[in-house]
Amino acid sequence: MSDRFETPKARRAALLDEAFAHVLSTHGTRKYTYWRDLIGKDPLVFPHPGDSKVEIEVSAIWDSHPEGVIRVLVSILHSTRFGISLPTKSFLIHSDDRVDTPSQPSSA
Repeated sequence: MSDRFETPKARRAALLDEAFAHVLSTHGTRKYTYWRDLIGKDPLVFPHPGDSKVEIEVSAIWDSHPEGVIRVLVSILHSTRFGISLPTKSFLIHSDDRVDTPSQPSSA
């Protein structure tokens, strides 16, 4: 996979985009209650579909206040010589199960 990218930063960005698309396709249709029940618990961690050496971490947090909109954080775990970097993208889950992604906000 690394042959496709000119820089490590470009590779991480592509891995994050792929991870985000994967999580949206596999978990994006989950109900509000599913994500609400994950808040405050250990994140979901699973292998990246394009690179088994990379892990995806998915966690849920309240976006602004409890019982409101939930922000789902999708990160790739990336070790650096200074520690761990967590490049992250997110999407929103509303109480009526609508999903807002960065490129496709839901209509209200």
